[in-house]
Amino acid sequence: MQKNEALRTESPNHAVVATLMEEVGGGATVSTVYDLYLSSQHGGDRKLVLDATYCGGISLTWQGSNTLVVRYYPGCDIHTFQNVWWSKQDIQSPRSS
Repeated sequence: MQKNEALRTESPNHAVVATLMEEVGGGATVSTVYDLYLSSQHGGDRKLVLDATYCGGISLTWQGSNTLVVRYYPGCDIHTFQNVWWSKQDIQSPRSS
């Protein structure tokens, strides 16, 4: 099975990148696996925040610079979910806003 980048979106302040990966394969009985990662714009601190199957598609929308809205079809089987993420790199070397 191979993972492909399905979606990539930056937060409005360009500090955070959300990357949705799809893993397709395994025949008709296996659903697409979706992995959603958040990382700082610098590429560090990449963290898996969502791992799911049977979603029928996922959309990502930023509401401001700190909230990522993840929409999916009913019946989505969520294996991993984390609703808080921060960049250790940004905490150690903060930028003024």
